[in-house]
Amino acid sequence: MTSENKGYTLALENGRLHQKQEKIFLKPMVLYIPQQAVEAVNDLLSKLPDDREEGEFLLTVTNNNNGVSVDKTFSSLAALRDPTHRG
Repeated sequence: MTSENKGYTLALENGRLHQKQEKIFLKPMVLYIPQQAVEAVNDLLSKLPDDREEGEFLLTVTNNNNGVSVDKTFSSLAALRDPTHRG
């Protein structure tokens, strides 16, 4: 029996606008590389509406093979863009 790799979905949602952008990664290990992860988040951010500057942001990674997901809420765009943000 072979199982199809459904990959992982990286999603970014603006909490104020309730708009979301997503991208599927069939090889999510690329997100372990900090620069690649930053570029992936910036790509999703660029696809949100221009008035995206305010509000909370929810970043979610979902394993499409089993439905398990992890998420993190960022209180501002500055917090989202700060790679050292731990709060």
